[in-house]
Amino acid sequence: MKKIYVLIIFLVSFSNIFSQNIFKNKKQKVKKLDEIESKTKNCEKLEGLFNIYQNKKDGKSYLELDTSHLNKEYIYFSYYENGVLEAGSVKGRFRGSKVIKINKFYENIDITIENTKYYFDKQSPLSKGSKTNINTPLIITEKIIAKNNSKTKFLISADNIFLNESFQQIKSSYFPGYKGFKMGNLSKTKTRYHKIRNYPQNTDVIVN
Repeated sequence: MKKIYVLIIFLVSFSNIFSQNIFKNKKQKVKKLDEIESKTKNCEKLEGLFNIYQNKKDGKSYLELDTSHLNKEYIYFSYYENGVLEAGSVKGRFRGSKVIKINKFYENIDITIENTKYYFDKQSPLSKGSKTNINTPLIITEKIIAKNNSKTKFLISADNIFLNESFQQIKSSYFPGYKGFKMGNLSKTKTRYHKIRNYPQNTDVIVN
């Protein structure tokens, strides 16, 4: 009788352990979203050179960068998609271009303009001073909003980059005493995305 009692206890204990393992496995199957997935779960993903997420409710947009984008140079240029002749903004008018570089500084993403006016022959001893007295202005610094679990992807605000004049001054500069037509300031409330076209080798953002 004693042996039967011991056997029953063993079976009950085994059954209990087995049940716990089942629930444990079920819990493990529940995937936890990383910071980027959680932040962009209500967004439309526009894949391309730089992935852009646009919120389906309010249009707020985010730019996703990864480690492959860092410490590399990119060409930025702007032009008028359409405009008003009286304001000097006619369709197709070229606004300018620049070579930019993306870097990570602690919890921020920095964008600098590279100086392309100087070139040093790498074989020349003078190339040792190629970075001397060369200005590379910091034009944008954005706080990282979210990261993936492996910390190889970073999410920043796209609105703070594209919906202002960080990259390109739109309003012309006027000399002192000028009394002609002057373009107004860029509106923070009326400026918005018209179209975002993303491709593997370039990202095209049209702003109204």
